[in-house]
Amino acid sequence: MFRLTVCALGLALVAACSGPSATRPLGAVDAYVRALEVGDYDRAYELMSDHYKKDHPKDEFVRMMRESPRDVKETAERLKSDKREVDVRATYVFGDLHDQMSLVEEDGAWRIDTNPLDYYPQDTPKNALRSFIRAVDNKRWDVLVRFVPKAYGMTAEQLKTEFEGDRRAEISDLLLKLHGALENATPIQVEGDEARLQYGDRAEIVFKKEDGSWKIDDFQ
Repeated sequence: MFRLTVCALGLALVAACSGPSATRPLGAVDAYVRALEVGDYDRAYELMSDHYKKDHPKDEFVRMMRESPRDVKETAERLKSDKREVDVRATYVFGDLHDQMSLVEEDGAWRIDTNPLDYYPQDTPKNALRSFIRAVDNKRWDVLVRFVPKAYGMTAEQLKTEFEGDRRAEISDLLLKLHGALENATPIQVEGDEARLQYGDRAEIVFKKEDGSWKIDDFQ
């Protein structure tokens, strides 16, 4: 009785006393819905990821919610749908290049969801950067050709000369800085089929998506 009495004191206390737990995926969704329903936008913000919070300050989030009551209500209703399914995934980060392996939960067990034979993926700018560095480190000039836009028309032999010739020291310094960018998780800005990474002091690497794969368009 005491617990029920305390919870009846206010909607905020209801959420605190009997609200769903965020320790499981659906629990997090239910807790978010509950926070929206009672107008506890501080609690709703707490349930957002660190990645989201980095780009969206709390006051902006709360203001947006308060200015859009109808949208908030409709969102909460949709999230309470009877047809609910959670696709639980995990990311394993490893190695000097901070490679990532995706895992997915299936029938209560975790399974590898990354192609282990794709040693030089180009599906994202960050993967393209890792693969580019790995190809240069391994002197796989035949693979490096894949990272050059078609407009440049460079061959494996030309790339070998470029990377092992007079610019060898410059390339070595470049790779060191790119390693540092991966180590520090420097963000890559993506806009459509182009992406940019600021590295070093004022240097920039430009990525271009071509035929579904990310390529290195330019070093500046």
